[in-house]
Amino acid sequence: MSPESISDGLLVEQDSAYPKVGYQKPSWTTTISLTLATLAISIGYRDAIINIISQWRSPEYSHGYLIPFIALYIALLQRQRLHSAPVSGKWVSLFLVLIGLAGSFIGDLATLYVVTHYALILTVLSLFVATYGVRSIAVLWPAFVYLLFMIPLPDFLYNNLSNQFELLSSSFGVTLIRLLNISVFLEGNIIDLGAYKLQVAEACSGLRYLFPLMSFGFLCAILYRGVAWQRFTLFLSTVPIAILMNSIRIGIIGVLVEYRGIEAAEGFLHAFEGWVAFIACLVVLFAEATAFHKLSRATGPLWDIRGPSVLSHGIRPTSRPGDGCQPWLILATGLITILAVGSLFVTARSERMPERVSFLSFPLEFDGWHGQAEGIPTAVLKTSKVDDYLNVNYVSDRMDSEINLYIAYYKSQRKGSSTHSPRSCIPGGGWEIESLNAVKLNNIITADNETMTVNRVVIGKGLSRQIVYYWFQQRGRVITNEYLVKWFVLKDAVLKRRTDGAMIRLITPLSPGQDAAKADTALAHFIADLQPKISLYVPN
Repeated sequence: MSPESISDGLLVEQDSAYPKVGYQKPSWTTTISLTLATLAISIGYRDAIINIISQWRSPEYSHGYLIPFIALYIALLQRQRLHSAPVSGKWVSLFLVLIGLAGSFIGDLATLYVVTHYALILTVLSLFVATYGVRSIAVLWPAFVYLLFMIPLPDFLYNNLSNQFELLSSSFGVTLIRLLNISVFLEGNIIDLGAYKLQVAEACSGLRYLFPLMSFGFLCAILYRGVAWQRFTLFLSTVPIAILMNSIRIGIIGVLVEYRGIEAAEGFLHAFEGWVAFIACLVVLFAEATAFHKLSRATGPLWDIRGPSVLSHGIRPTSRPGDGCQPWLILATGLITILAVGSLFVTARSERMPERVSFLSFPLEFDGWHGQAEGIPTAVLKTSKVDDYLNVNYVSDRMDSEINLYIAYYKSQRKGSSTHSPRSCIPGGGWEIESLNAVKLNNIITADNETMTVNRVVIGKGLSRQIVYYWFQQRGRVITNEYLVKWFVLKDAVLKRRTDGAMIRLITPLSPGQDAAKADTALAHFIADLQPKISLYVPN
């Protein structure tokens, strides 16, 4: 392979910035330090590692078992550049390891595994910087970026992505069904075929294709013998490919259900269709890479799976990791060892669960409001992972209004359970968001002595329109920003040992020609009547 065969120099035989050097065996000091550091990481981050592996059992992340081994392979492809890079800036490793250990400490206190997951990767990176210098980051970044694909997404981000992918896949799938002259109606993520209704749920959102396909696409971009923009496009195209193939799969299921009955959407056939769709994704990805290769009129193989050639001998080596003592590596190893030893003596930090009253005793009549409770389907409860909920339709002769009150309460938001934003869930029911803004309720003061602010959303579906008010009531705070909720969960988990909280949503219908101001007034009065009672069920 010649240096000219790859224009951006990611996989090159010789780089002018990294002259070839002879390989020198690491000293016993380096070997012992790295061995101790690896053992200390295994102990200090054991809970994070166990948590990552446990989540690999889910279909969306089942590819995670392969990621560490493939990342190691990617690193080995860059071994020539790593051993020939100038060794400098090792002191940066101290900052990296301190940030990593701080992330581990915060993540353990809050039991927010996503924090410790990223802290783990940063700590491993700090060891390479301590050994090979800061230039090793420029050499090894593909391997460490690839490791990120083994980390599950935060729960709230996963839920948002899942909802969006469900809607996209449903829309494209229905388009395919209509092209085959089959009568179908789409309402959110519900595909109505007349005799049958198909719900494009989380399992059919396409994320089961997207996550492994993105990791595979990144690997292809690393090994592909093309220019930088082609590699970048190859990786980014995995997103539309996954959406397209999942939509085709949904369309095929719809057609099969139309002609063969609902059995075609269940059991083995459904799973088999999923595997076929994923293989089709890989075929499209390889076809794209082949097209790029032919259009660029490149010669030689499409992929370079060998990596850089073996270092030539007889060239005088520069100072390498094997030369004498490595003070920065020893210091980093010592800090990680302190973390590991400390973790053995620190018991798990329990979360404080405040006393509260179950929603079963929530009053159905108060201040002129009369309510009727409604249940929620088991599948919805399973997806939302709520610990307690309230779903009541209230009417008031005094206000001449109908209001649906829904409260989802979580005892803990640390381990995979978190409040779902209506902003993400509303489109799933076929409703379109016409406007969304925050409004102040000047006549209501919250527990933290602030004027209450809520999110106001106007939604429509056909001729029907509704006004939605929602907010997050979290440990005495009323919050409207979904991402700010996550910050306070982390902060309160560390300082208060609490992550409990609720999402509160109110919906009132708008009749054709009805003044929206009247509905807003009714909602404001309802909230004023509701707030004094909430603290019993959602503790401050």
